Order: sequence, then structure tokens, then C-alpha cells
Amino acid sequence: GRIEVDLNASAPDFKKVVDPNARHLVDEVSIKEKTVYGKGNPTKVIAVDCGMKNNIIRHLVKRGVELTVVPWNYPFASEMHLY
Repeated sequence: GRIEVDLNASAPDFKKVVDPNARHLVDEVSIKEKTVYGKGNPTKVIAVDCGMKNNIIRHLVKRGVELTVVPWNYPFASEMHLY
């Protein structure tokens, strides 16, 4: 491919560009409630979802992990003794 430039095009209006720092992106991509994958598997792991990829879940469960995924703001410290 190649890049072509329209020299006659007007300059972009950068005032319309949304500032990603003004949004809580982690809240947008994190799950909303606690979810358990691979229930009953012998190894227990808790993961805090800050935009975790589904492939991570698949591979951990495939390797015998019971994976508990919690939202970014979940109070998981009170449950650490379970993992």
C-alpha cells in the first residue's frame, strides 16, 4: 500500500479530539461482577481485571486453574486467604 496526501484538504479541528485522560478507561474495560472460570480445578488464582484478554483466561483454565476474575474496584484483599 501507499499513503496519499490531499494537499488541498482543510486542517483537522483538534478541539474535537476527545481526551482519553478525561475518561476512566479501566472502568470501561473491566468486568462488572466477580466471575469464576474452571470451577473445581485444583489451583486457585484471583485476577483483577483491568482490561484482561480472554486468551489469558483460556490458557490458565486449560492448565488446571480455577480462575476468579474480579473488577478493578473489587475488595479482594478480604478474600486472599482463599487463594
